Amino acid sequence: MSHLPQHSRLVLPLLAITAALLVILPTILGVHVLEYDEAIFMDVARNIQRLGLPLRSITADGVFFFDHTNLYVYLLSLYAHSSELGILAARLVTVLFGLASVWLTFEIGTRISNHMGGFVAALLVGISPFFALHSFFVRMEVPMVCAMLTGLLLLIENERRPRRGLTLAAGAMLSIAVLFKEVAILFTGWCAVYVLLVSRRDHRPLIPSLLAVTAPTVLGLLAWAAWAWKLSPVVFTGTMNRWLNSMGAVNLLDPRAGVTAGQWTQQLAYDLFGLALVAALVGSLVATAVRRPARLTPVQVLLWGYLLSGIGISFLVRLKELRHLIGVLPIAALIIGTSIDWAELSERIRGSRGWLLKATFAVLAIAFLLWASPLRFPVGPMSHVSSWLDTLYGWRVLENDRFYNVLRLTGQYLEEHTAPDEVITVAHQATVTAYYADRRHNMLYTVPRAAAESILQRTGVLVWDDENFLAMTPPEVAALRKDVQARFKAEHVIQDGVRSVTVYR
Repeated sequence: MSHLPQHSRLVLPLLAITAALLVILPTILGVHVLEYDEAIFMDVARNIQRLGLPLRSITADGVFFFDHTNLYVYLLSLYAHSSELGILAARLVTVLFGLASVWLTFEIGTRISNHMGGFVAALLVGISPFFALHSFFVRMEVPMVCAMLTGLLLLIENERRPRRGLTLAAGAMLSIAVLFKEVAILFTGWCAVYVLLVSRRDHRPLIPSLLAVTAPTVLGLLAWAAWAWKLSPVVFTGTMNRWLNSMGAVNLLDPRAGVTAGQWTQQLAYDLFGLALVAALVGSLVATAVRRPARLTPVQVLLWGYLLSGIGISFLVRLKELRHLIGVLPIAALIIGTSIDWAELSERIRGSRGWLLKATFAVLAIAFLLWASPLRFPVGPMSHVSSWLDTLYGWRVLENDRFYNVLRLTGQYLEEHTAPDEVITVAHQATVTAYYADRRHNMLYTVPRAAAESILQRTGVLVWDDENFLAMTPPEVAALRKDVQARFKAEHVIQDGVRSVTVYR
């Protein structure tokens, strides 16, 4: 696509970034209260600022946060502050990572095929409702994706213009991605396969390149494990056991461990990719098969290999969480953008004499982009905004604050009415309530009845919000409720809309 004017080459990525920003904007304007996981990360970042250690404010002493590799919470601690403005700033940094990921997708697609292929890929990432949501909230997945894409871009650039420094930089970025979140290690593995194939094809030294790509990730993980073990061998061992259990255990309390293969297929198709991307992926597969290449290029092996293995492994892992697969979204978009010669297709459309073909193509293109965006044909009352939006996207934009604001109000009440060293107990949504209260806490919903009884014996202030107890039977929950009402006195009921929370003392 060398004939593309220089100003158009600048406009295309800006269009994709603008589209991404427009999709993220409703969350910026409509979501102000932290959700459950955001509160965890903000809490750990605050403890890093105060104590220099990655602690969750659970129990009087705190618990080390090794649920994931820790680079993100340390980065978050540099700019996250306990105020409404501080929360917004933390979220806007995630937005910057998301927009950077869109730009990186464009650059990678351009190098694999051409500018139009890069634009299609970047646009599909930018308007994805799932990617847009995670490009706003205080989470490590999109920073991880940004680091992954940076590493891939450096590897592709090194294939075109070999320089040892590019391979080392790519390995460093892949290591950063894994230290943001450990699930990026699968992508590092496929990057190693890519380096192997390029080295064999171009007769380059294999071992130095392979070490440059993989050694930083291995050393980074070993250093993190050694550091975590030194801080707390017990917590680190427990974390490793949970990682292993999440892959194969059948007795996990987490509802995500009970998702069937059929339900998971539906979540992947509707919530992660969206049917538009699924259809486009099928079209890309058909287009690749029709061309019948003698062999796939190294980058095609990387893209298809990571996509298919990531999806395949997700069916084998017991704990099913869509966020762990967010890295396949830009990869799927790159497959779609680079498997079809969009530049040639657009040239043929523009060169046709009849207006009917042009109009048909324009209508189909607009319909496809709307289908790939958060907009949906209304399946409920047309007067409700939620009927026009993707389900997950619409809930976050419209319902997040309605659900969590009562917990923020409860936390603010407890900050005023409890001592700074008081440990509060919360029935369910402890992370949000305790973050806004700035208090250490216990939570009841993950523990069995006997453990809950032990906690209540040490409790002075109890917050009763949602009766969602994963480790108790309904009779045990009823007995717990009766016990609370007999042993505690209701001090204050906090109401916000239809949701209410009772503070007991």
